[in-house]
Amino acid sequence: MVTNTGVKMTTSQVLRRHILPDGYITLAAPHLGPINTHRARLASPVQRLAIEADSPTCCWPDCTTPISKCQAHHLTDYAEGGETHPSNMCWLCPHHNAVNGRPDRGRMARIDGRIAWISPKYGTPRFTGRDYVDTETIIGGPAQGAPG
Repeated sequence: MVTNTGVKMTTSQVLRRHILPDGYITLAAPHLGPINTHRARLASPVQRLAIEADSPTCCWPDCTTPISKCQAHHLTDYAEGGETHPSNMCWLCPHHNAVNGRPDRGRMARIDGRIAWISPKYGTPRFTGRDYVDTETIIGGPAQGAPG
């Protein structure tokens, strides 16, 4: 990226200089979801932070288990070549992580960047994760009050 004074900075430099001293930020691509680039079986602390951008609870429909009690689940199984990467992961509570993918229970997937549960009977997705294209769900809704 280039600043208004012509200085070229990497995303990492921008984050370190302007954002990280005050907290954390997760970069999300509209059709991929959270972005990160690590390869390991278990999600790293940084990847776990990125996965938090999708949901504050288990991503299974109607489950309210907080992510503090959830597991980082591979959408495409690690054993099947699935990456340990935020775009291939979501939070599932231990129960839903255990039943995910069973023929009668459905499975979790990422479709156009959003987390979805796929019905075992109809194959219809039910979106449960944050919509990164809908800015109202990201920044808390439209601006309030009159401009100026």
